[in-house]
Amino acid sequence: MCVSSRRPPQLLQDCKTQPCPPRWETGEWSSCSATCGVGLMTRTVACTHRPSRDSNRTEVLRDEDCQSPKPSPVQACNRFDCPPMWDTRDWGQCSQSCGGGFQRRQVLCKQRLADGSILELPDTFCPSKSPANQQPCAKRECPPQWVTTDWTQCSVTCGNGIQRLQAVCRKQREDGGHWTVDSENCSPMARPTRIRPCSLRLCESKRPSDWLYVIHLYRFIVCS
Repeated sequence: MCVSSRRPPQLLQDCKTQPCPPRWETGEWSSCSATCGVGLMTRTVACTHRPSRDSNRTEVLRDEDCQSPKPSPVQACNRFDCPPMWDTRDWGQCSQSCGGGFQRRQVLCKQRLADGSILELPDTFCPSKSPANQQPCAKRECPPQWVTTDWTQCSVTCGNGIQRLQAVCRKQREDGGHWTVDSENCSPMARPTRIRPCSLRLCESKRPSDWLYVIHLYRFIVCS
């Protein structure tokens, strides 16, 4: 039987003192980029090297320095169909620049599938109420402006004349209606000045018998 007190001390010696070859180090996976319809998780992957066994320092090398295949930094996740949901596009331009208008947008019922594709569905497949596809815009008042109405009467009662296009200064309300304001509120330089020719019946000339009567009357006065 061996006496423990006479046991020789355990001898240790270093072996394989050469630095370890470069190897891949991977970080923790990120959260999934989507809750359904296939998302992605990412992580950091780097080729590292420890100069010596006793060193706590790690050097980052080029990917080519690691001999083994590089682990994937990306992984698919949550690969199942999403429930149908509303997809809204951007609002279009307002129908008016002032005085109250409307702008529209496209609202569609869509579903993202597990393979990443998107399926367009009838509106009845989406459970909630459809978002508004129209809204008011440009509610500010418009500045007063000239509005043309009717042409004036011909400037003559017979023969050839002219007509002028009448214009009034009006202001637009938020509901789209108009009311007439004083002409001083509109720029005189912007007032329409359109004219057009007009032609009425021919003017009547004096009858020959009328001229003869005048001549005879003149002679009677002179001779008297």
